[in-house]
Amino acid sequence: MSRREIVVFGDMEVGGGTVTDDFISDVALAKVFRFLGKKKSPIDLVLNGDTFDFLKCPAADGTYPLQVTEQISLGKLERALRAHSKVIDALKSFLNGKNKNLYFTFGNHDLDLAFPKVQQRIVEVLKSKRVHFGWSYEQFNVHVEHGQQYDKLNRTNGALVQIGDTTVLNLSYSSLGVLESFMRVKEGNPFLERIHSRKEMFKLVPSLLRTLRWCGARQLFRQLYYDITRDPFRKTPRWLWRELWRRWLHNDWEVPDIVKVARKESGASLFVLGHLHHVYFEESDKLIVLPDTWRDEYLLDMHSLTLFPKNKYYARIFIEGSKFKGWKLVHVPITRSVLRFEDVVKDQMKYLALAAHEEGYWPAKLKRTA
Repeated sequence: MSRREIVVFGDMEVGGGTVTDDFISDVALAKVFRFLGKKKSPIDLVLNGDTFDFLKCPAADGTYPLQVTEQISLGKLERALRAHSKVIDALKSFLNGKNKNLYFTFGNHDLDLAFPKVQQRIVEVLKSKRVHFGWSYEQFNVHVEHGQQYDKLNRTNGALVQIGDTTVLNLSYSSLGVLESFMRVKEGNPFLERIHSRKEMFKLVPSLLRTLRWCGARQLFRQLYYDITRDPFRKTPRWLWRELWRRWLHNDWEVPDIVKVARKESGASLFVLGHLHHVYFEESDKLIVLPDTWRDEYLLDMHSLTLFPKNKYYARIFIEGSKFKGWKLVHVPITRSVLRFEDVVKDQMKYLALAAHEEGYWPAKLKRTA
């Protein structure tokens, strides 16, 4: 009986090499991709959404435009390809293996993958026709999708929308808010945004919470302005007003739990999600697995006030014939330092550079544009 594997990575968030680029695990990830390419069995490699961080990557002029055209997305893609060439070369090596396929699913950070010329450029760079794009991967009774469509603030009705004669990204309310109000805060606090839980971190840096609340209030007024001026691109439904007000009132800056919504959506034996940036699995009438993120993130220990780099994982799914037979969560060990929170707050740029150095990643320069 023939055997094959489905291998799933979530939320890599490969950016453009700027201060808002949170991916530094090029060496470790490239090593895994090359290893998979050498395996004899057929493999479907699924990069499950937010593979590229188009959202937090500035345009060439350092701005964050709200109406993102195909040309803007192509520019962001080129910067990501340059900044993380090790990963791209490793994907090429993987695809050179026999019976190897690569699938990109769309996430809220990389809806840009829906643009035809963006897909064309990726296929051109990877030099393979076995590269596929879509909202989900569904084969062998296994369903893989990013999960933003189960998150009210991040879901969209299609990836692209027409405004006059121009096709632009159909960005979610959350993505529009990030671009319009929060990216400059990220630029000023590039390390602190990587820390979880944010609720605990805000207790130690109340000034950052005040800044975010002010940005949130301004965003609410912007939404009200768009409603008054009847901007069809930004019309606000009632449920969104309630949700925005609730989040602002309760200082809720976390991604909501999408598992209970997704649980009802597929009849597949195994459901793999991303989006939430933590490891999770449950076994009931179906298996639900979240293999966590590959961006650089930290867990804050409130007793010692230290930061522990999060582990990196991917999911291996085993298929015999055409049937799902089992799965395994694989831990990729990376040696990193535990950091003192107080030190990081004093000099975020220093510790961004230290983290990148420990991972063997050498960005040309940490700046707004690349």
